[in-house]
Amino acid sequence: MSGLAGVYWLDGQPADPRLVRRMLEAVIHRGADGLFQHEDSFVALGCAASCTTPESPGSSQLFGGEPSGLWLSLDGRVDNRDDLQAALGGCPRSATDSELVLRAYQRWGEESPRFIVGDFAYVIWDPGARRIFCARDHLGVRPLYYYTDGRRFLWASELRQLFQHPAVPRRPNEGMVAEYLNAEPASLEETLYQGIFRLPPAHFLVVEPGVLRKRRYWEPRSVRPLRLRSDQEYTESFHATFEVAVRSRLRSSGPVAAQLSGGVDSSCVVGMCQDLFRNGSVTHRGFETFSLVFPSLPCDESSYVRQAVDFWNLKSNELTPPLDPDWYAACAHRYLDFPDHPNFHMSDIISTQARHKGFFVILTGLGGDNWYSGAPQSRLRRTLDRLRHQSRLASAPALASDLIRSLRRRVRHGPVVASWIPDIFARRTNLADRLRKGQAERGLTSGVLAHCLELGDRASARYGVEYRHPFHDLRLIELALGLPANLLWRNGQTKFVLRRAMEGRVPETILQRATKAEFSAAFARAFECDNIASLFRSPVIAEQGWIDPRRLSLMYREFIEKWATGHADYLPHLWPLSMFVGIELWFRAAFPNGCRG
Repeated sequence: MSGLAGVYWLDGQPADPRLVRRMLEAVIHRGADGLFQHEDSFVALGCAASCTTPESPGSSQLFGGEPSGLWLSLDGRVDNRDDLQAALGGCPRSATDSELVLRAYQRWGEESPRFIVGDFAYVIWDPGARRIFCARDHLGVRPLYYYTDGRRFLWASELRQLFQHPAVPRRPNEGMVAEYLNAEPASLEETLYQGIFRLPPAHFLVVEPGVLRKRRYWEPRSVRPLRLRSDQEYTESFHATFEVAVRSRLRSSGPVAAQLSGGVDSSCVVGMCQDLFRNGSVTHRGFETFSLVFPSLPCDESSYVRQAVDFWNLKSNELTPPLDPDWYAACAHRYLDFPDHPNFHMSDIISTQARHKGFFVILTGLGGDNWYSGAPQSRLRRTLDRLRHQSRLASAPALASDLIRSLRRRVRHGPVVASWIPDIFARRTNLADRLRKGQAERGLTSGVLAHCLELGDRASARYGVEYRHPFHDLRLIELALGLPANLLWRNGQTKFVLRRAMEGRVPETILQRATKAEFSAAFARAFECDNIASLFRSPVIAEQGWIDPRRLSLMYREFIEKWATGHADYLPHLWPLSMFVGIELWFRAAFPNGCRG
């Protein structure tokens, strides 16, 4: 949750350290351990450091200046320290994660990111080659934004930092706007602004005078199938890998907490933590759980939470999210970017309460649905199931059926452009081609998953809390990709190998759950508030020709009416309506006087 910032003057002009300082101060909430920067003629780089691992004192997030002259700024964490140190040879056990990353670059150069497991975004300045090298983790948990005009190259952890330089233009990227409004952000590289980009997950970027070169360093198709002799051997292999994933994320300079929803995934993470505490592999330092509860609402899972708490005798914190309708517009103004969704914002109370109690690291169960759900149907259906879970929406039958129908239409007829997007805008932005290209290029990470992970990192960083996701560990992902399908789905049950591996470590009633809570209530409560409802009555972006206000208003009314009467077929409206709210609020914040595209 550190913050990166820097500028490289490609034409040889001297770098202004005051610019980097302003960029760092814009994300000072990411710098609990201080702001650090280094200048070297036409390059200045810095880090707003928050260090949550025991090997990393504050300044180590900005590391270098040895005989090699290399400098590195890191936002992230290395989770395969033992393996990486063994491969490097001679690297001290006390080495910081920053030092390990820099040593890996010295050893393997551009191939170095593929040797690192963890959540990371980093930038290395190589003065001998006059080269900037940037890399981002396999899923894109840690963001990295950049802008270049041929004269200068700027990078940052949050998009708004780039606007500290007056040369960075603020123009809407209509193509990306169209993807959002179609409820299917497909691009892994573009942002809502022309000329401002994200480094895609599992990619590195090389910047030299006259050169900007980007390449993927890891492909899911490179994973080989795992062939073992029995279910028991597969279960043991999963358990060992899951244990490593959880243990590596418990490596912290302070006490660790966990989100506990009462679902299978978060309960299995907490169960593995308890195993590690009991067998002495990890020191118990005041572990607690934090859970969202919704008294009287269908999404309330407090009964499952309490079963888990009683089973392990945990210290538990049950929290009910408040309703703050002004928060969404404030979020858009704060970031000059897409604000959080209602079902994301409701987790902010966990961050605030955990930070208040002295927890800076929180484990989650995110990723279990993505990689271990499986499906009895085709690969196409499995991809759709993952997309459904990535958007953090309901696993309700109505939503699943709607999405399945949508995907079948896309397979037969190509991408579907939503009816609330005017034809002229869809043609102007080549929306169908953009969606088709996104589907063709989609590998391990979809545009929706990248969107969710980036919003999650930004939100937790604001509160000075680092969320870690054991199921998003590359080793667990590769294991899932290599497993036979019947280890993921068997006899109508998802996550077969996970459930089997955690028998006796998780309450049986939770381990055998076939349901998941869906949080439509979070959307409904927000959308019913007058200051959000008014957006649907008078959308400013309609003046840009981006939406058909009549169709949008009709969809909103249908949602409210069906929600009020308890009809489940309102569910497919949740994500499109939330995407509209986000784009509308972003546009009002970023372009208060309007614009001409």
